[in-house]
Amino acid sequence: MLVVLTVGFSLPSNLVSKNLPLELSCNFPCALLSSETGWSIETLRLFSCTFRPTEAFGCLRRLTHVFLHSILVNDEELGHLLSNCFALEELEILSCNEIFHLEIPSTLSKLSVLRVLGCKVLQAIEINAPKLSTFHYGGAPVQNCFGNFMICYARTELPSIAPNVVSLTLSSHTETVNTPMLPGKFLNLKYLDILLSGKMIFSPSYDFFSLISFISGSPALESFVLRLKQDVLRHDSIVGESDGDPEDIKKVDCPHNHLKTVTITGFCSSKSLVELTIHILENTCSLKCLTLDTTRDNEISFPMIDRCLTMSKEALTEAHRSLKAIRRYIVGKVPSNVCLKVLEPCKRCQPDSFFPTCQSDLTTKIIPHVQITITIANITSKKNMI
Repeated sequence: MLVVLTVGFSLPSNLVSKNLPLELSCNFPCALLSSETGWSIETLRLFSCTFRPTEAFGCLRRLTHVFLHSILVNDEELGHLLSNCFALEELEILSCNEIFHLEIPSTLSKLSVLRVLGCKVLQAIEINAPKLSTFHYGGAPVQNCFGNFMICYARTELPSIAPNVVSLTLSSHTETVNTPMLPGKFLNLKYLDILLSGKMIFSPSYDFFSLISFISGSPALESFVLRLKQDVLRHDSIVGESDGDPEDIKKVDCPHNHLKTVTITGFCSSKSLVELTIHILENTCSLKCLTLDTTRDNEISFPMIDRCLTMSKEALTEAHRSLKAIRRYIVGKVPSNVCLKVLEPCKRCQPDSFFPTCQSDLTTKIIPHVQITITIANITSKKNMI
């Protein structure tokens, strides 16, 4: 049953609500949740209101799902709510801008899903929920713990904090530190999705090859997605580097026995990224499909009106160089049992016919830019301290 609650409207005491969305622009009456009505609620959704629970807040013994969107609630007040939700299984906090330190207590023994998105003043997250299996954090890096090395931090700390994580999504817009090779492992990690954007990854000093630390540290990994958001010419391009001496390619002997699919969007001609791709091909006997997308923001496509998001001239030039790098260094290393998919910019991506659709000797493997949907179950992440 769907019940919409407004200030001054009370629910019958015998109502058992299965889903309670609340769209309020003023103070939410916390006393409602401390009544018999509150005891029966299983799902609570609060939107755009002030929420001030106190120490006297009652026990919500049936509450399993909480969604807080654009709510004015501070650290202490949120703590009063969470300390009384012993059955809570899913918690989503979106754009709640009075929370500085989010603490998930160990009393939330059934909590399995946590999403924290767009909380502008958030400085730290501490998670003590023993059964948490999915964690998704979106927003600016938490300065006290991440600084400018979210990916590096995740590789360094998460294996000990969240050893049972199965799906992990990481996003960094200010990465300045390469990922170190470490002994710690994600023994159960199967799905890894990494997004890198921002000006720092444009620097030749950033080593994409260092990301093999994640792959080598995840012996059960089956799917790896790397998304690069950049719109510039690479200054560390392997193209034009004396035609790129193949003997100069960095190599590490490290087999990956379960990796089946690899997708790199925003593929560029950076030498370290080419080296990472070659490493995967040469060390993954289980690989079935490798997708290299040389376009930028390929998901923003409008096929019904024959339009794509126009790429800049710099991005188009870099895509052209990326195709050359793929032909020269990667195609010859693809085993016969591996499906290679290469996506290039189409005419819809190009302003004023910047250059014709790339003519290539890989016509059977390179396909024009189309909208791509990559679906992998439960691509989310789990962390214990951000």
